[in-house]
Amino acid sequence: MNTTDRDHDAGGPDAREWAAQERARREAGTGGRAIVRAADHAPDDAGAAAYRRIAEALRNPPPVELPADFAARVARTAEAPRRTPAGPAFENILQRVLVVAFALCAVLAGLAYGARLLALLQAGVGADALQWAALAAACVALSWSFEWLRNRAGRGGDSLRAA
Repeated sequence: MNTTDRDHDAGGPDAREWAAQERARREAGTGGRAIVRAADHAPDDAGAAAYRRIAEALRNPPPVELPADFAARVARTAEAPRRTPAGPAFENILQRVLVVAFALCAVLAGLAYGARLLALLQAGVGADALQWAALAAACVALSWSFEWLRNRAGRGGDSLRAA
């Protein structure tokens, strides 16, 4: 219904469908009086009647009766803290279990495939480059671990600057 007559001049099934929808829209707008145009392919059929009912329903939406305190209820719901049925303790325990499982899998994969991976990396980038990359990774890991320890102790970076 968003296009014009000239967009549907092909005469195929889509054009007939579009014409029925347009006819129903026009008839719903005139209070049911039929306006027959030459572009309409069928005078009136069951499909056009169904489209007419849809067009009439869309022209006259049902009245919405919201309660008087609807906005206040929505505001209270938005301000209320979210509570999960199991609580945050369950989520923390589950997160720790998953981190331990991931670390264990990483260690096992390293033991199983580490020697082959190390040999491939040494052949690809050279032993010296691999040593420098390992040193850089160790520095990054050490830096992140200090940040993690500082946050875990409850002293974020902002509180250290203020002190």
